[in-house]
Amino acid sequence: MSIELVSIGTAITIIVGAIISYYYLYYMGAALQKSVRTRNDKDDGPEDRYHYSLIGAVVSVIISIVSIAIYGYGPAFLYWGPIVALLAAVAVAYSLREELMG
Repeated sequence: MSIELVSIGTAITIIVGAIISYYYLYYMGAALQKSVRTRNDKDDGPEDRYHYSLIGAVVSVIISIVSIAIYGYGPAFLYWGPIVALLAAVAVAYSLREELMG
């Protein structure tokens, strides 16, 4: 008799999540180090555009609502929430990487 501790989908989610976590923490640490190093420097960069943050927050709330509601359509949608959470972490890591590189 075979006993599975986790499903294949869960195992893949854990592995992908671990990889994303590594990059997320790496870029977060690098961005924090850069901000500490440059905290007293004059900011001559482009003006901040906070309206993109508002748009991102609204989209995030809508996707969260859909993630909760979609599970009612079947158990196959169980992984939708974790996928969205992983994609959000990818977006933040990408933004941090762009901040460091640019």
